[in-house]
Amino acid sequence: MPAKKEPAAAVERHKWFDEWREWLGGAVIMIAIWGTTSLVSGSLHAFWPAIPLGIWAAVLVAARSARRRRTPDRPALRAGTCRETWQE
Repeated sequence: MPAKKEPAAAVERHKWFDEWREWLGGAVIMIAIWGTTSLVSGSLHAFWPAIPLGIWAAVLVAARSARRRRTPDRPALRAGTCRETWQE
């Protein structure tokens, strides 16, 4: 019996959750490193994980936004093209 094919929206949502699960895993590791170094030194260090986690989250949100704007009748623009002149 052939496997059921998931709808494109479900596949996209699954990818989205996978990306955020990876972000959360990175967050756990970075916060553990920050917490361990703070504990060993005896004082709280600046919360440096906020910088890479914030950048990573911004990239995920921007990528999601770009994917949502792209539709079959409106594909992504190629570099060096103008929306008015670009035709597929």
